[in-house]
Amino acid sequence: MFKKLIASLTFLLFLTFLPAYAVSTKSYQYDDNDNIIQITDPRKISLSYEYDNFNRLILKKYPNGRKIEYEYDNIGHRTKVTDDDKTTSFEYDLFGNISKITFPNSESVQYLYDPLGKLLKLTYPDNSEIYYSY
Repeated sequence: MFKKLIASLTFLLFLTFLPAYAVSTKSYQYDDNDNIIQITDPRKISLSYEYDNFNRLILKKYPNGRKIEYEYDNIGHRTKVTDDDKTTSFEYDLFGNISKITFPNSESVQYLYDPLGKLLKLTYPDNSEIYYSY
């Protein structure tokens, strides 16, 4: 009982001292497939999203003009993310595991998996390696 009373009083004190400008709401808009297409903050600043015919995110647009574009292969793996003309690319093995990520500076990280899909080795751009065991 005492804990509930303290919790209630704490909540009331929080509400009492919460400045009016701290309470805010965001609005969300969805397309016919329930994909979020726009988020608008209390200042009426909006972030928008676009999707392909398979409901995969292909574009994120920020109010300042920044755009992030997403590309996919034929089976739905994300293969590229381009942010302000800087592209990060992704490669996959035959089982759909990420095998390589290449960053905009052309450096890459490589992943090696066992036959069950568990990560065995991670190789960094400087050729340092991390081995995993299970």
